[in-house]
Amino acid sequence: MELWLAIVLIVAALAVGAAVGFVVYRKVLDAKKKQDEATIESAEKEAARIVSEAKEKAATAKKTALLEAKEESYKLRENAEKEIQKQRGDAEKEQTATVGKKQSAWKPVIHALEQPVAWAPILAVIWVIAGIPWPEWASPSFDLIKGANASMAVFAAGITLSAVKITINWQAVLGAILKLVVMPLAVLVVGIMFHMTPENLKMLVVACALPPAFSGIIIASEYDTYVATSTSSLALSVILFMGMCPLWLWITDIALKMY
Repeated sequence: MELWLAIVLIVAALAVGAAVGFVVYRKVLDAKKKQDEATIESAEKEAARIVSEAKEKAATAKKTALLEAKEESYKLRENAEKEIQKQRGDAEKEQTATVGKKQSAWKPVIHALEQPVAWAPILAVIWVIAGIPWPEWASPSFDLIKGANASMAVFAAGITLSAVKITINWQAVLGAILKLVVMPLAVLVVGIMFHMTPENLKMLVVACALPPAFSGIIIASEYDTYVATSTSSLALSVILFMGMCPLWLWITDIALKMY
């Protein structure tokens, strides 16, 4: 009887201990869960605070950048306006000085004569008219230049024609007409008036009907003016000369027979 009582007491003690342990374990789990939830909540709040601060800083930086950009644009605009006003003032001063002092009409002519392509032919004509004998010691050098002149001119013309787009406009056509029609016609009339020999007159008319010299393209390239027009006029004149050369010989023969 006492043995059974002892067993019952032991079992009861074990049951009570297990119940108490379970209750304690549940309380510990609940406490840990609450602590984890509190930690998570605190972390979320901290993250939200960090994000909010970052947004505020970004908004502040954006506003600061916009303000700085506006200030910089205002400064650039002010500097540009000052520069424009300065240029206008300089232009007005220059215009006033130009109006006050009349520019010489001979200045462009003198400036053009400073170029070798202009004064060299004039010097050659004066040399021939004056009858000055050519020194023999200079002939070899100039013979080399004479031999290379035509080929180099054709080579330079080919380079220019390949580099510049040919555009047939009224200016190019007018230049070709003046060179291939008007100039030889005027020479033909003057030659008949002065009773030139038929052979010399034919040579002179054909020479005047030749395409324009390459020096025009050189001058146009030098001043960057009418480069395409002069090149187009040269190309058109070269093509038309193949038909104009025999035509002018025929016209010259008819004019010589008539007059």
